[in-house]
This record gives sequence, structure tokens and C-alpha cells, in this order.
Amino acid sequence: SLGLPFAVVPCCIFASKFPHRRQFWKCDPAQAKRGVKDWDTFCAYLAERAAALGSCDVKIDELALVGRNKVVYSLGAASKPYVTWPGDCVAHVASYLPLD
Repeated sequence: SLGLPFAVVPCCIFASKFPHRRQFWKCDPAQAKRGVKDWDTFCAYLAERAAALGSCDVKIDELALVGRNKVVYSLGAASKPYVTWPGDCVAHVASYLPLD
């Protein structure tokens, strides 16, 4: 709700430790009651929850990394049009990682 930029690279879901996570953004009431149990649904859950809490323009993109490579992010309310997230960040992070 403050319009701050953020980025999250989710890894572990821990569905059994957080059984209250539901697919609340689904229009179908039966689907809305389903739990968040896989990684793709977890990424969508984080994006929808951030949007529901007031974050602006929440997106999900893939990073050029091996493994869990999805990033949920928002540039914030005052984002500038010349920012090329996640492209600039991926190049910066990749320069430090040994990708064989």
C-alpha cells in the first residue's frame, strides 16, 4: 500500500505449515477454496496477495538462472519508464554466478 518496489524469488512452499493459503483470486468458489500446494500456484498467490494489499502492477517473470527462477516483483507506484527490470538485474546477478 506504500507503493514501494519489491522483488521476491520464492523457493519453498511449506504447504503443510501454511494450510490457510487459498487460491482466493479464482472466480469459481470451488477453486477459491483450494490450497496453495505447488510452486506455480505459490508464485501466483504471492502476486495476487501483493496486488490485493495495494501493490501496483505486480508481475511474474523468469530469471536466467537454473532452478527456481521465477521472480514476483513490482516497480512501485513511482516506477520510471526507462527501467528494464528484470533484464538489468539478471545480467548483474548472472555475472556473479558460474553457469556451466
